[in-house]
Amino acid sequence: MIRNAVCEVAEVDEEALGEAYLRHADVGDVIEEVLTGKTRPEPTSLLDIQQAFDRIYQERTVKKKAQILRDLLVRLTPLEAKYVGKVLTGDLRIGLRAGLVEEGIARGFNVPLGDVAWASMLSGDVGEVALLARRGTLRQARLRLMHPFQFMLASPEEDAAAIMRRVGGEAWVEDKYDGIRGQLHKEGDRVVLYSRDLNEVTPAFPEVVEAALAVPHDLLLDGELLAFRDGVVRPFFELQRRLGRKKVDASLLREVPVIFVAFDLLYLDGQGLLTEPLRERRRVLESLALPAPFMLAYLIQAHSAEELDRIFEGARARNNEGLMVKDP
Repeated sequence: MIRNAVCEVAEVDEEALGEAYLRHADVGDVIEEVLTGKTRPEPTSLLDIQQAFDRIYQERTVKKKAQILRDLLVRLTPLEAKYVGKVLTGDLRIGLRAGLVEEGIARGFNVPLGDVAWASMLSGDVGEVALLARRGTLRQARLRLMHPFQFMLASPEEDAAAIMRRVGGEAWVEDKYDGIRGQLHKEGDRVVLYSRDLNEVTPAFPEVVEAALAVPHDLLLDGELLAFRDGVVRPFFELQRRLGRKKVDASLLREVPVIFVAFDLLYLDGQGLLTEPLRERRRVLESLALPAPFMLAYLIQAHSAEELDRIFEGARARNNEGLMVKDP
């Protein structure tokens, strides 16, 4: 869609666009170069740009999306078009980590950093978080289906004793999987899969989507997508053949079958579950009896550092890259 709009405004073909990319290796710089002398700039506000983005989102066909973007680019300077392109591709690359932005929001609006971080995780949109902070409504942030939220990530520990001190007297232990982290959102007859970087990967896993549609609930699952054949998890490089696909044909479905290993249930039928203990979320997850190719993460309980060490040695013997330890 972006390529088509830029080529039309710049009056160049895809080959010329590719040559410009080889010179710059940056989408924004390419757009600025090829649009120089090709646009008819006129005053354009941030609100105008937002409204154009909204119309692009609402349109269903690539052709109509490209036309809206073309009309926007024509009225921008090449420099303005550069940054519109970088926003659309998520490629601003200004070196500012999300944590620093959250800290800036907390200081700027004099609100607790913890509230900002919580709202940011739920919404996945730092701009929305800033608006909530300004209004004093951060605690009204809610997890919403079809809006990917920041994944909860693990932090390393030096040894089993340190882990047990963190989780208390009981630890739930799962293998660390060699796949891609995935969020599955299901609402009515719509299913969307998001990867760890919050990009949509739904078309690459049609069998997972089909199975999810058979589940009679609206839900949000946190899990891992794995290549899986004959009861064995396959190497990650096999799964890579499925990534980036807009359509997966029957032969690839046979050659690289996949499973979705669910290890958490974060939303069910209108109810957010993040504040519930993991033990309760797991109980509800098990009660759903998800169909294949869904599987539940296999859990082992540990009650001491020595027991945790034995579990870890077993994982190493299976050539596993590590363990995930959770507080139930």
